[in-house]
Amino acid sequence: MRIVFALLLMLLAAAPAQAETLNVLFVGNSYTLRNDLTGMLEKIAASGKGPQIKAQTAAKNGATLKELWNDEKLRNELYVGRRNVVVLQEQSLWAQLPETVEDTAKSARLWGEEIAKAGAKPVIFETWERQPGSFWYTDKRFGFLKTPKNMRDKNAAASAALAAQLKAQVAPVGHAYATLLKQNSKWPLYEADSHHPSIPGTYLAALVLYKTLTGRSPQETTFVPQGVNAESAAILRQIAAAE
Repeated sequence: MRIVFALLLMLLAAAPAQAETLNVLFVGNSYTLRNDLTGMLEKIAASGKGPQIKAQTAAKNGATLKELWNDEKLRNELYVGRRNVVVLQEQSLWAQLPETVEDTAKSARLWGEEIAKAGAKPVIFETWERQPGSFWYTDKRFGFLKTPKNMRDKNAAASAALAAQLKAQVAPVGHAYATLLKQNSKWPLYEADSHHPSIPGTYLAALVLYKTLTGRSPQETTFVPQGVNAESAAILRQIAAAE
């Protein structure tokens, strides 16, 4: 009997440990909902060597964090299961004007307090500049954007300030976009409206988020979505891994 028991202990010790699963809630709008970002993130994690990810959304197209906060049903999603991480993705022009930066800071403070009550950690989803060379920089209605660099720099600075306020991490998706576009401005990261992400754009965002959430290199993953060829996927993984 002792021999059998000893053998059983050896087998249990040798068995691989069950991978940790991160329960992640995304609070955001169409940048989160487009191309099933959360589903793509789960598949990337499943193909890698790190924790698995279970991702859900509390999102509405075009919504701000303030509007999402005022939706009690969405706010209560924080308490569905045990959330490890809550990703906050604000409306994509929020960092460009002082008044919207202030509104976001107030709303994010409320979210941060509630996230802490739920026992989770916040992550700030840094979004990207509008497509360089597009009408966004020539249409007078959006004159406050000025240039892609101006938009990018404001996104980065405001996201960093928000993260400091909430003691959160930043998922530098916008920086990854900028790095890739600097290498090749023709990369198809955008839909026809020059701001929503294409499938490759969503894939790049998911890869950056994977690294931020798990601390693992996207280079270890193998999942590639339909609409992205193997060569492009390798480049996108390399860009995300450098963030």
